[in-house]
Amino acid sequence: MRPRSWLKTFRPPVTFEQILCELDGTLPRSGYCLLTEPDSDEIVSALCLTRLTAENMATAWQEQFEDVIYVPWSTSVAEVFDRLQQTHRKVAVVVNEFGETIGVITIDDIIATLFSREQGRSRGLLNRRELQKLGDNRWRLTGLTSLRTLERKFNVSFRKYSSLTVGGLLREKLERLPRVGDRCQVEMMQFRVVHVEAEHALAIELWFAEPAV
Repeated sequence: MRPRSWLKTFRPPVTFEQILCELDGTLPRSGYCLLTEPDSDEIVSALCLTRLTAENMATAWQEQFEDVIYVPWSTSVAEVFDRLQQTHRKVAVVVNEFGETIGVITIDDIIATLFSREQGRSRGLLNRRELQKLGDNRWRLTGLTSLRTLERKFNVSFRKYSSLTVGGLLREKLERLPRVGDRCQVEMMQFRVVHVEAEHALAIELWFAEPAV
């Protein structure tokens, strides 16, 4: 999920020239132009900038906006993917238990996570390593670190969980959004939330519990 504070949104009415000026030649991290309600910050539609062609960029760009869908923060990535496919949409807005927007997830994000073997989500979104060794038996990771990365690194299995990332796993285990100081154990792996950045981007420590004698 891309946290709310990272998103570039536009409030109508807006022209394509204004969008280009605001972006200053740089694509948003999501690759999408997100449009809000005229009188609020609630995201209602999205335009995939990478799919615009020279022909429709200047004239028919407004017709390329698509409605978004809304999903609770506890929804699994698999469910989000299914809903996006069923509704023929590309962007899902993630809301918390109060109905507030906490981020978005795009179908491009999901596909990249599923099929990219080399580049992790943490490096792509946060420009930091997915897994950093701190010392003997202790590592630092982010909420965007994929469970596949941990499976490959430590020869463990998370197949009984529906989440694809560590952040999703913690939300699944805690049944709420993680907070600083939260701890949970999954098999022999101990997780502790050490920092929550803007809009719930997580920094997490990982270590292995001693096996019972």
